[in-house]
Amino acid sequence: MIFFNFLLASILLAFSIILAGAPLSAFWDVPSVVAIVASVLLFAAGAGHWLTFCRGIGGIFSPEIPKDEATSKFFEKLVHFTLCAGLFWTLLGFIIILGSMDPETVGVGLAVSLLTVFYSLFFSLFLFWPIAVRTKPEECRDPAVGCP
Repeated sequence: MIFFNFLLASILLAFSIILAGAPLSAFWDVPSVVAIVASVLLFAAGAGHWLTFCRGIGGIFSPEIPKDEATSKFFEKLVHFTLCAGLFWTLLGFIIILGSMDPETVGVGLAVSLLTVFYSLFFSLFLFWPIAVRTKPEECRDPAVGCP
């Protein structure tokens, strides 16, 4: 179900870009995607939760996903980390762009640099957050009760 939500969000985004008159290639930057995906993979491996990450991502394609508090908390942290990684790569891009200060390429460079924030928001809101919500046990979903 999460995969179809992610796919639907991608299609709606592409459709809105086309309606706005911008080419789809303006919103596709391979280095930005690689920076975000590599950051997420390094975080999962470095935090010692590689199997948790694989189990959560594998749950995208299965109708039933295992519900446990540890997986849910990991994906909640991954949402925050992905947003921070997007901001980090954007600031790094700004520093590189402003270091050269070529007036002809500053606008394009800033646009490409801001794509990392866009990708981090997209992955966080449409991929990792739904996994965090789906893996949370039923008894932990009630804010009055909570989980230890």
